[in-house]
Amino acid sequence: MVLGLIAAGYAMWDMVSYNRKNYFFDNTIAQERAFQEQDMRIEQFALYREDVRDLVELTVGKMDLYLIAAALLVDRTIVMICKQNEAFPSWSPEWAVTLNAMSLASGVFYLLLALWLAMYASISAQCF
Repeated sequence: MVLGLIAAGYAMWDMVSYNRKNYFFDNTIAQERAFQEQDMRIEQFALYREDVRDLVELTVGKMDLYLIAAALLVDRTIVMICKQNEAFPSWSPEWAVTLNAMSLASGVFYLLLALWLAMYASISAQCF
C-alpha cells in the first residue's frame, strides 16, 4: 500500500515536472520579447520626434527664404512705383500709368501679405 502511494506520488511529480523547464523557459522568452517590444516602441517614438524636428527645421528654413525673397521683391516694386513716371514716355495716356500703379500697388499688398504669413509660419514652427 505504501509502495503504491509512493509510486502514485512519483507518477504525479513526474506529470507535474514533465514540462516545467520548457514552461519557465517560455516565460523567460516571452518576458524578453515584451521588453524588446517596449524598447522598439521607445526607439520608434524617438524617430518620430526626430522626423517632426526635421520638418520644423525645414519649415523654418523655407519661411526664412520666403521672407528674404518677398522683402527684396517689395523693395524693387516700391522702386518701380516711385520711378514709373520716368519709365513711361511723356506722351503715354494717364490711364496706362494709373493701371500700372494699381497693379504694382496690388503686388506690394500681396508681397506684404506673403511677408506677414511667412513670418507667422516661421514663428509658429519655432514655438512647436
